[in-house]
Amino acid sequence: MGVVGVALFVLIFKFSDKLITALAERIANGKMHISKSSSRKQRKESIFKCNRLIGELMHKLGADRTAVFEYHNGGYNLTGLPFLHFSLCIQKNKLGVDELSKDFDNVLVSAVPEFVNNLDKNVIYFLKNLDELKLSFPRLYRELDEDGMKEVIFCRLEGADDSIGFLMLAFKDECTLSQTRITKELLKKTQKMSALLDGKK
Repeated sequence: MGVVGVALFVLIFKFSDKLITALAERIANGKMHISKSSSRKQRKESIFKCNRLIGELMHKLGADRTAVFEYHNGGYNLTGLPFLHFSLCIQKNKLGVDELSKDFDNVLVSAVPEFVNNLDKNVIYFLKNLDELKLSFPRLYRELDEDGMKEVIFCRLEGADDSIGFLMLAFKDECTLSQTRITKELLKKTQKMSALLDGKK
């Protein structure tokens, strides 16, 4: 092994050591959970309950499609900072409406900054015109447009410390309910969803 090879090995070793130390600290401080059978069981129960909640929302608000996306890490850069992603984790559709594709796994937050920024600024984000998604989230726009969706509502899911994801409701026809009624129903259900997905219930 040459001088360059030795130097590279030492650099990787030092970086790995720092990363392991950082991860250990995160686990000790409760910022990262180690998967156990009990937590997996709790996760399954949470997903089941969330599925029921979005089904109730679909019925009350008349949505044709509902979906829950969760934020997560997808690896780290050389300084140890996480690459932030979000993935589709739950969806429910009316009969005859196709499921969203697998293109919504591991979506880089940095690939759709304007879309995520809108979610950060608005707990509930009403899109009366689907065209508004054309530039901010082209991939999602294409699928919703192909399925004949006309309106979309996004609602931020809040964890104990930060946003943990968002809920989407899509409509083929104009939603005739008032924004006040929609907001009331959404906040009531998403508060429960957030607690379930954040592991607080």
